[in-house]
Parts: sequence; C-alpha cells; structure tokens
Amino acid sequence: MAVQLPIPDEGEQSARIELTPIVDMVFLLLVFFMVGAQFANPVIDLELPAAEAGGPGPKSEAVISVKAGGAIFLNRTEIKRPADLQAQLTELIAADESAAVVLRADGEAKYSAIVRALEAASLAGVRNLSIEHRTKAP
Repeated sequence: MAVQLPIPDEGEQSARIELTPIVDMVFLLLVFFMVGAQFANPVIDLELPAAEAGGPGPKSEAVISVKAGGAIFLNRTEIKRPADLQAQLTELIAADESAAVVLRADGEAKYSAIVRALEAASLAGVRNLSIEHRTKAP
C-alpha cells in the first residue's frame, strides 16, 4: 500500500520553517553569554579566608590581589615591584580621591607580601581600602 503525498501546484506555496536563522541566533546568544561570563568574576584564583564580621564591600575601582606565592596583582596585571604598585595607585587617587581599593589576599599568602601591598596603598594616599574575605556559613 503506497502513500501518495500531495504535490503542490506551481502557484501554491508550501509553508516551511527555515532553521538556519534560528541556529545563527542561538550561536550568537551562546557566544554573547560565554564572553560575558569572562567578566563576571576576578580572574586571579585565590582561596580567601573566612570571617564572621563584615559584609559586601563597595564597588571597587581597583583590586589588589596577593597570591599564595607572594605575587601581587593590580586589576589582573602582575606588579613586579611595590614602587610600581604605589605609582599606579597614586595615579588612581589623583584621578579620584574617593576611589575604592579592595585587597584580596590568598589565605596562604605571605604576611610580608600583604604588608607590602598595604604599605604601597598607604603611601599612595588610598583612604578607602577594604579587605575582601569569604563569609562563614552560619
């Protein structure tokens, strides 16, 4: 038993859903969210220590990160010398005296590296400095 499908006349148009534009849009949305997710979190991976007190800090204009090995970063850029960190923070403060700076230090970071970062911020004239940490679970 053969099934015969109707053949449309030349003047009659058949309804079709074109998938190519839909696939293009899904691909563009995927790329958009993948690229957008790159800016959601700081790139430098640190294990922040936990504390019971404190809350979310202000929106920061600069983030100083200290890794476990003692490497210091300013906004994802590695700083080789404390004098360079101080110079860049001085430029930031010169542009905006109320600029917020957040210090993120790995829980295993050397105390001396944290002190060098704090000293550079102090000498640069940073007045709005906070230390980021994880909040302990209740």
